Amino acid sequence: MGFPGEILHPGSLRSKAEGSYLVHGGPHETDFVFSLVRIVADYFLRSRGLNFPRMMILFRLAHKGQCSVSDISHHMQISAPGASQLLDKLVEVGYVSRAENNDDRRMRNIEITSKGLALVQELKKEHQQKLITLMEAVPLQEREQLRKSLETLNRILRSMQ
Repeated sequence: MGFPGEILHPGSLRSKAEGSYLVHGGPHETDFVFSLVRIVADYFLRSRGLNFPRMMILFRLAHKGQCSVSDISHHMQISAPGASQLLDKLVEVGYVSRAENNDDRRMRNIEITSKGLALVQELKKEHQQKLITLMEAVPLQEREQLRKSLETLNRILRSMQ
């Protein structure tokens, strides 16, 4: 699997860190796609002092609204103490807040703040612009095939949910 910040060589479709070639239908094909998504995401996150798991929490809260620590830990498939540790930094920088649950005082509700919501919107906008820039770098005659391949991947991902 790829590492954040590794250099991908699209001409040869080879990962410098792994030294493996992308073989159509082979195990490295998914590694390549995952690495590409991860590199783009990490680029945006590092400049904001975030990491990928914290970004996932922000997007979850922006989508779902209020959650408990156990909801977040279940969604991310990590322990509750692990989720709580990730949340600590987000609370510290003001992206999320913790509030007492009115129904159960032992529980804490986690909510995204307006600052966190603004960051999610900014990340979405920058991500979209980066994807447009990447698409524009693809030769015109190859864009339609790439678009069709991405649609196929999206359809497969939706069917897996």
